[in-house]
Amino acid sequence: AGPPRAAQELEDDAFLAACRARRTAVAAYLLDAGARIGVRGNQGMTGLHEAVWRCDHATVRMLIDRGAPLEVKNDYGGTVLDFAVWVIRNQPGKARDWRGLVELLLAAGADAAAAGGHDAIEAALRGVA
Repeated sequence: AGPPRAAQELEDDAFLAACRARRTAVAAYLLDAGARIGVRGNQGMTGLHEAVWRCDHATVRMLIDRGAPLEVKNDYGGTVLDFAVWVIRNQPGKARDWRGLVELLLAAGADAAAAGGHDAIEAALRGVA
């Protein structure tokens, strides 16, 4: 079975899972309890990447308000804004407010150039709007 996992690792894993599950209050609680906001999980995804993937405005806003890093890259080289554009283009699903999410990231200071620039972002959004 191996040695027990460290409390920090368990908190961080639970935090990433809460971000993935759209559980804003749980993610905030875990941050207050000591989870690390910039921790990277599977494929280098941060909690912010996970919330962006699910177009979860509430969790994205909470993470931004708490200083989540915007320019951390996942294992594929995607910042959260670049990842949002990738999801919009490659994983079409139920209608979601992607424009609002992208605007939230840009207003928080996300680097548009990292996502191919404003024209590329707008082109992706036209595909879902």
